[in-house]
Amino acid sequence: MRFIDEHRATLIVSMCASLCILQADAAETTSAHPKSDRIDRGRYLVKTTGCNDCHTPAYAERAGDVPESQWLIGHTLGWQGPWGTT
Repeated sequence: MRFIDEHRATLIVSMCASLCILQADAAETTSAHPKSDRIDRGRYLVKTTGCNDCHTPAYAERAGDVPESQWLIGHTLGWQGPWGTT
């Protein structure tokens, strides 16, 4: 029985190591989307899911007319909504 347990442990460790090696190899050979595509996708998600509504200062007050460089930077005073700052 001890023989089987030792070999089972060796088999499990070998399988995990093989999967790690294959995963690392796959990451190197598979080309992900170009960086510009990922940035465009992130921009789309931020715009459509309303992230800016809470995480961009004065976004609602400016009707969304906030430079992209100021998106998602938070507010130094807390959360600012149509009723003021909380």
